[in-house]
Amino acid sequence: MKKALPIASPQIKDLMAEHKVILQGLGVLRVVTERIEKRRQVALTDLRFLERFFKVYADSIHHHAEESLLFDPLAEIAPKSLRRMMEQLVTQHVMGRFLVHRISEAIDGAATGLRGWRKKFVSSAQAYDTLLSCHICSEDHHVFPIADRLIEKRSLRIKAESTPTLKQRILLEKSLSRLVSRYGVADQSSGVFQNCDRNTMR
Repeated sequence: MKKALPIASPQIKDLMAEHKVILQGLGVLRVVTERIEKRRQVALTDLRFLERFFKVYADSIHHHAEESLLFDPLAEIAPKSLRRMMEQLVTQHVMGRFLVHRISEAIDGAATGLRGWRKKFVSSAQAYDTLLSCHICSEDHHVFPIADRLIEKRSLRIKAESTPTLKQRILLEKSLSRLVSRYGVADQSSGVFQNCDRNTMR
C-alpha cells in the first residue's frame, strides 16, 4: 500500500483529513448498496443522510474548498502539468454531482415506491464510489504533494475555511460516525490505495 507523502500546508492537511471522512462515507455507501442489491431493508433516513453527506460535505464543503482555496490560487503559477491535473479533478467534481443527483432520484423513487429505483441506486452508487475513491487517490498521491511543494516554494498564503463551514462539517462528521458504527464499517483509509497507480493522472 502506498503512503501519501508528508505535507507541510495546514490547509492541504485539512483537505486530506476530510478525505478520510469521505472514505468512511463511501464505506457506508458500499454496505448500503450491497444491502439494496440483495433487496434487504435499509432505512430511508439513512439513505437521505448519505445523500446530504455527499451533497454537502463532499461537494459543497470539501470540493468547493479544493477549488476556491487551493486550485484557483495555484492556477496562475502552477506548471502546465499541474494545471491539467487540477482541471481533470474539477471535471470529476462535476461528474460526481451528476452521480449524486442520480442517487437522489433513486432515493426519491424508494420513498414513493417507484419501480426500478434499486437498479438506479446500485449502478449510480457503485459508479460514484469508484470515481471518488480514484479521485481521492489522485489528490493524496499526486496533486497535493506537488501543490504543497509549490506553496512552500512560492510562500503562498492559502485561506482557511470559514467558521460556519467548520461547524457544519463537524456536525456532519458526528452524524456519519453513528452510521459507520451502525453498519459496522471498517477503517477505509487502510488498503484503499493499494491499487492506486502513480500514472493515474497524466
